[in-house]
Amino acid sequence: MTSFIIPKISRSEYMKRLRKRPFENMKTIQAVESLLINKRGYIFKMPPPGTPIILLVSGGLDSTSLWGLLLEKYGLHVYPLFLYRDNHRSKKEHTAAKFFSIYFHKRYPTLSEKVYTFSTRLSPPEIMRALKNPLRYYHPQRLLDQINTKNGSLANNMPNCHPQRVLPYLHVFYCLVYSQYLLEHFNIRAKTIFTAILVGDGLFVPGQTFTSLQTALLSICSVTAEYDWQYCSLPLERELGYWMEKKDLIIIGHALGIPLEKTWSCYKAGRYQCGNECLTCHSRRLEFRRAHIKDKTQYAFNQPNRRIILLLQRLLDKALHLVYATLKGGRA
Repeated sequence: MTSFIIPKISRSEYMKRLRKRPFENMKTIQAVESLLINKRGYIFKMPPPGTPIILLVSGGLDSTSLWGLLLEKYGLHVYPLFLYRDNHRSKKEHTAAKFFSIYFHKRYPTLSEKVYTFSTRLSPPEIMRALKNPLRYYHPQRLLDQINTKNGSLANNMPNCHPQRVLPYLHVFYCLVYSQYLLEHFNIRAKTIFTAILVGDGLFVPGQTFTSLQTALLSICSVTAEYDWQYCSLPLERELGYWMEKKDLIIIGHALGIPLEKTWSCYKAGRYQCGNECLTCHSRRLEFRRAHIKDKTQYAFNQPNRRIILLLQRLLDKALHLVYATLKGGRA
């Protein structure tokens, strides 16, 4: 087994940090966990090796490193699920997820299943086209309500209303459908669902908080009337003492020998990840530096021949246009 250390903190330190987070609700967490203890006697237990589990994968750094961790350290039987959204970025993410599906299946043939893909319509395309630019779809009074009176700028909490912010909370319910499929077609009982939400995600997205994870778990148990379900983000799992940032998962993925350069983070869908034009690429590069690990990702901005290729393409287009114009003139 590969040797690496997973950073841990004490339960008291975990709760101290959790209370400082803006979107956490301690009373809600306490109520959900009291109910779980009453119903089943525990909050979370890591399944024993060989147990079938469902892992939500995105083709990105976080879920890919977690994929390897669940296989290598815990020996779990991983059934990865990819939710395909009908956009250009999802194609790149799906390509990365399929690559690692083959990679992990070859490396752990008895533990890692090939990725299963669900096509989704979240967020609905009928409204997403209108929501791309917040200043176009916000009602004038809504904009006025969000004005920061101190400096005249839009308040920081304005983006929290965007529908994309609640999708992580909804994704888990696709896992219920996948679990039912596994049970009815293969008699495989997968009652634990893992996702790769990091500690920093919940600082900006209420749907990615520890509170959201616990309430989603309660919803699963309620709609199925079965209280042995588990829904966990391992990087944020208090019962194990885990409190992980992206750099921690990069360190773990690197220690496991995973080709992290094959993961996809970019919001764009070019041949290469942009590297400096979107927030996720900026975060990716920053976290590699924080982890003190060389980033082998090929970014568009550092392709040495990119400008030359673009120039040649323009010259070729002009030459073809000139030839076409000459031939057309000759026929006349």
